[in-house]
Amino acid sequence: MKEILRIAYNDLCVNIDHQSINIDKKNLSLFGQEKAIEALEFGLQINSKGYNIFLAGETGINKEKFIQHYLKTIASKQPIPNDWCYVYNFEDELNPIAISLPAGEGIIFKENVKHTIENLIEEINRWIDSEEYKEVKDKIKEEYYNEGELLLNNIKDRADSLGFYPQISESGFYFIPIIEGKKISEKAYDDLTVEEQEKIISNLSIIEEESEKIMEQVKDIKAKSEKKIEALEEDILHRIIDNAFIDSIKNYNNHNKIKKFLEDLKKDLTKDIYELIDTKETESEDLKTLISSLTKEKEDLPKKYEVNLFVDNSCLKGAPVIYCYNPTFNNIVGKVEFDNELGNLVTDFTKIKCGALHQANGGYLILNIKEVLNNTFVWDYLKKTIINETIEYENIREKLGGIPLTGLKPEEISLSTKIILMGSQSIYELLYYYDEDFEDLFKVLVEVEEDIIKDEKNMNMLLNYMDDYVKKNNLYPLNYKAKEKLLFYAIKMSGNKNKISTKVKYIENIIQESNYWCKKQRKKVIGEEHTTKAIMEKDKRISLIKEKVYEMIQDNKIKIDIEGSAIGQINGLAIMKYGEVCFAKPTRITATTYMGQSGMINIEKEAGLSGAIHSKGINILAGYLGQKYAQDSPLSLSCRICFEQNYSGIDGDSASSTELYAILSSLAQLPIKQYLAVTGSVDQKGNIQPIGGVIEKVEGFYDICKLKGFNNRQGVMIPKDNLEELILRDDILEDIKNKKFHIYAISTIEEGIELLTDKKIEEIDLLINTKLQKYYKNSIK
Repeated sequence: MKEILRIAYNDLCVNIDHQSINIDKKNLSLFGQEKAIEALEFGLQINSKGYNIFLAGETGINKEKFIQHYLKTIASKQPIPNDWCYVYNFEDELNPIAISLPAGEGIIFKENVKHTIENLIEEINRWIDSEEYKEVKDKIKEEYYNEGELLLNNIKDRADSLGFYPQISESGFYFIPIIEGKKISEKAYDDLTVEEQEKIISNLSIIEEESEKIMEQVKDIKAKSEKKIEALEEDILHRIIDNAFIDSIKNYNNHNKIKKFLEDLKKDLTKDIYELIDTKETESEDLKTLISSLTKEKEDLPKKYEVNLFVDNSCLKGAPVIYCYNPTFNNIVGKVEFDNELGNLVTDFTKIKCGALHQANGGYLILNIKEVLNNTFVWDYLKKTIINETIEYENIREKLGGIPLTGLKPEEISLSTKIILMGSQSIYELLYYYDEDFEDLFKVLVEVEEDIIKDEKNMNMLLNYMDDYVKKNNLYPLNYKAKEKLLFYAIKMSGNKNKISTKVKYIENIIQESNYWCKKQRKKVIGEEHTTKAIMEKDKRISLIKEKVYEMIQDNKIKIDIEGSAIGQINGLAIMKYGEVCFAKPTRITATTYMGQSGMINIEKEAGLSGAIHSKGINILAGYLGQKYAQDSPLSLSCRICFEQNYSGIDGDSASSTELYAILSSLAQLPIKQYLAVTGSVDQKGNIQPIGGVIEKVEGFYDICKLKGFNNRQGVMIPKDNLEELILRDDILEDIKNKKFHIYAISTIEEGIELLTDKKIEEIDLLINTKLQKYYKNSIK
């Protein structure tokens, strides 16, 4: 029986022989994902509402590369979506108008508007500087100049007759007294007699009153002149403005929004053109000084005459593929920026910034669902946007309960985007069951396989992926043995000899670390020794907890027997996980049986340390014992099962067969070999069922045996159905080859108990039945 159940070295080796075949190297990131591609194509080709996609896959699969590579390939052949602009709303400045134009025409429209206004102002300034205009204007001003100069001369003469010298400044006239043809100083004025001073004061009042009247007359004359010039200018300016916009309005005659915007712009320019043009006056020096305070300063070109090219697709070659790495509310929705001017927040339509939804409009938007759910309001906004098929600006400040700002409310933009969410299967299930909108909005589930078939095509695809990664990242090349080691690593990650893991991120990490060790050893090619070193060092970096546990086992603080035999005691294997660390800790399981009616007592459950699945496993043991040993009389038995030195919770049923062996040993009073560790689940019929973590469990017991010393009999009993998942380290395989360590694969409890006790099942059953009959007879006395 022992030799029949022992697995030979050759049957434990992983076959990675392969032949090179021609493959499509353009699709390296998609290897082995035919089902995912088929589902993805289905979702992408249906343009009906709600057929957005959820891409499900675990960490490390490189879902990002997978979906981006695939989408960019098909998007490059699709039409480029429209540009989007925002323009000033002349009827309501707080509601900017959204305008859509074919790709590349947005920037043309923006430049056209800019050049039209610039050329218009340039043309007007050119006309103002023309000799023709100056002649007409000079004729109109001639009367004004003559009358003005005449009035100025009159006031000068009048001032002279009253004994004053007139001086002109920006604030008007002021007069200096003259005596004997000379301006007098303040000291000279103080030396005058009272009568002379009173005369000067009286004459000053007269001349100041008359000068004020002259000033009013000068202003009136100027106003009349300017009115005549304005009438002339308005006529000509209107004609220039009309001519400037004729072609633009004609070119956009079929685009109602642009046509209306240009017409409104033309009207506004006609009204405000004087604030934009550079008029130059040719007045006499004295008159210019008098009226300089009346001239307005010229403003820069107002923002309302600009075009905010909100989304510019002129450089795209196909539909956009946008992956928003940081899906905050503003990054998804866009935002309106504000400037702080003297403590006041001000904005305008040119400060509207687009978000990922706008950039992906007409194409594809990729989001990580975990990040979306972690950002306030994003998920609800995204659902509303998909349902309404419009992108509406919302101010997150107000949604957070802040004081509302009087800001812009840009016009909504129509949405035509296929949204792809990436996340784990567990998040998909949570949304599917607990979000009533999710099923209708994301109707297509694309599942990226974590493990794929280990065939020639997929092995070659992975090997070529390694070469491609090395080349793109400028690393040392991998030799054949190094690539085989990495291929073995990918197979081991899958947990199945016939599968390959698609968690290429972890393979990429090993390549990077192998490159480090290669460089450190001053080699130019990454060899098997470098990949082996990288894997070992990686395990070493995260093995502190594992080392501490194994040290306690070696020091006999955690008691594990790997020699001899014992009744009612057996070595089980429990998996311990701490972040990235996963290893098996051998655990001593004991069972005591005695006469009574209490049945199976799970000490872990009594102590509150047993999970639901472990408790179920204990009940299954009771079912097995009852159906096998209580057919003729009731099972009069008390049994206590314990995981010794266990101080934390325990769950799962992978130790249920191990517990049953301990019970059978106790009932039959047959010792169990302590140099064998056992794992496997059992059903009520005694069939051994597969369990998880078989690799870690075998490696864990091997490491303890190596630590405490081999006796050439040690090994692990595993379910036969787990054999294809058993992918062992090279050192373990070598010791199995040399018969220092052994693997036994079993299918039933009968096979297992015979191996553990070296007794036939018939003899064991006889011992147990005799014991149980004795219990029963004593119980009815």
